[in-house]
Amino acid sequence: MKQSTGGKYNYPLKVELFAIGSEIGANQFILLDRAAASFVPSEFERGTAFEFSGRTVDLLDYDVYEMRRGDRYDGFLITVTDERGEVIAHRSTPSWLIEHWDRLADLPVGSFMDKTCTRVWPTPLRPQH
Repeated sequence: MKQSTGGKYNYPLKVELFAIGSEIGANQFILLDRAAASFVPSEFERGTAFEFSGRTVDLLDYDVYEMRRGDRYDGFLITVTDERGEVIAHRSTPSWLIEHWDRLADLPVGSFMDKTCTRVWPTPLRPQH
């Protein structure tokens, strides 16, 4: 994040990163990682940046009973909240994540979810015929 305005903002901002995956061969999503950090914009020189990152996540891609399964990276949500807890900026791919940010923030890492960020079970394997 870079400060682009000439004014000083002397209050802490919280930045949260949510990494999202999806099931291969199925239709649920996964909260792969979450990271958070705080900073005060006025403490940075103009033109410098605040940076942080999440952890490295290993994704699986495998065949079971001739069905391809596993998970893949599907996008992210980055939110910036002020001291009141209000989201003042965000960036999201896919766009539906921000609509359900409050639910997403409550999920533990590794949770499976649907497009409303409601916790669900992983999609079961289809029976062999």
